[in-house]
Amino acid sequence: MKTKLQSIKKGLFVILIGFTTYANAVNCTYTLTSAGADVSQTSNWVCSASDDTTMVTIGSHPANFTNNNQTFQFTSSCNLQNNWTVSGAGSSIQLITSGVTFSDGGFVFITDSLVVSDSTTLVLSNSNAAANIASLNLSPGCTVNYAATSGVQAVIPGVYSNLIISGTATIQLIGYTEVDTTLTINAGCALAFSGNQELFLGGTIAGEGTITGNNSAQIIIDSYAANFGIISFTNGHQFLNTFDISFGSLTTNVTLGSNLTIIDDGNHGSY
Repeated sequence: MKTKLQSIKKGLFVILIGFTTYANAVNCTYTLTSAGADVSQTSNWVCSASDDTTMVTIGSHPANFTNNNQTFQFTSSCNLQNNWTVSGAGSSIQLITSGVTFSDGGFVFITDSLVVSDSTTLVLSNSNAAANIASLNLSPGCTVNYAATSGVQAVIPGVYSNLIISGTATIQLIGYTEVDTTLTINAGCALAFSGNQELFLGGTIAGEGTITGNNSAQIIIDSYAANFGIISFTNGHQFLNTFDISFGSLTTNVTLGSNLTIIDDGNHGSY
């Protein structure tokens, strides 16, 4: 026969097991304790909002970066000071405040979800950034700057408002890439194709850098800007398979800053 005390203990055990499972599913939003703090340290993050404050105390620190459903929001600019991994299922890193710049500083930065909001800037200097960010969610009006200085850096496929190429590494497209506002390639830098990718440009181009073409690459220009800008190609790589200019307005001017050869492979080469 079970005693009353044994029944109470069993009941407490069930409650504790339920609490552990439920707490791991609670959504919690964390913000930095101060601007410039080392984001790789849990002690520098505090809970600012939670689905259930009886489970996660407002003002508490995260136990780790591996728990599920944790959101880490940046309301001020930050440069990584160490490698940082946020691996919990349903967890994300978010740049939410206008004017905020987040830079990986060349460190290893791993996350399942990264949200870049309007008027914020993401600077990626680590050459493996594309492989380490499972999902990059870009809002209209944001800016992404690829800034690796060595090795090969892949541009994460997707739709960008503003895309900057400022690194001197081999920075290349690995999938369909669209830039709707401005593509900026800084002087001494180049944007290359790794194969037969398509680059769609719907705004303008800026900077004194170049595009490194190949005989299967495609560039589509469909701009409503009065002046698209000057598009130049890297010496020795001044050729494309497709260079399609679909004017968004009759006053759009596209200026070539270098020679360009269109390689017609009998499939879809065009000008």
